[in-house]
Amino acid sequence: MLFENNTTTQEAICDIPEPLWTNTWHPISHKVCDIIVNNTCDRLGLKINKRIYSASKYGKNVCCMLSIGNSNEVNPALFWRNSINKTFSFSLAIGTFTSMCSNGMIFGGKVQFQEFRRHTKKLDEMQLTDIVHKGIGTTLKRLDDVLHWHLSMEKIYLGGYAKSKELAYDAIFEGIISKLRIPEFNSLLYDENHVYDPYTLFGFHGACTQLYRDIRMGSRYAEMQKKLYNFVNNRFGDRLYRV
Repeated sequence: MLFENNTTTQEAICDIPEPLWTNTWHPISHKVCDIIVNNTCDRLGLKINKRIYSASKYGKNVCCMLSIGNSNEVNPALFWRNSINKTFSFSLAIGTFTSMCSNGMIFGGKVQFQEFRRHTKKLDEMQLTDIVHKGIGTTLKRLDDVLHWHLSMEKIYLGGYAKSKELAYDAIFEGIISKLRIPEFNSLLYDENHVYDPYTLFGFHGACTQLYRDIRMGSRYAEMQKKLYNFVNNRFGDRLYRV
């Protein structure tokens, strides 16, 4: 979901200069976006325990994850992204952040970006502040639901190794797991030094989600997360927390 292998610092993204405005295009700098989002979280009383920034090669596109809460394992999270080369609109999303000591981090849950305003619509800082405040205020109502949905997968056991593999075969057939990524998926879930529990839905979901880490934060990532979300709900919806 972040730009793979391009994590960076808050200082670095804030040093990226903002392009000049034109009559039809009003780019907002990453620094301004970061200040507005963080100030809004402060005003709403959100405790941010972790920030992760990543950027495209030349810093024109930036993605940020803000983990909210104090759990050592899974926390609700806010995501924002910004582009100063017209790649995508400024956007906000909610999801879950999972910290794994062995592999850094993955992102899971139901993540869908809401694009609030295109920079071509003569966006200014005052408008962006209002958009972010309303956007975060709206998503706050869903953060707990998303977290409970994610955690409810921990209680769903797949019924043994054979059943777990059967679910994986279905996921491959339905395009949830790319055939090219099967070796990586197996190493995450089934190899001797596997990262995730192969016997729980939580482990299966975590392994699938990690395969998506190198998908840039955009429509393709949202598409794959939506497919995975529907795949899981179609099979286990009656046992999962209702979002």
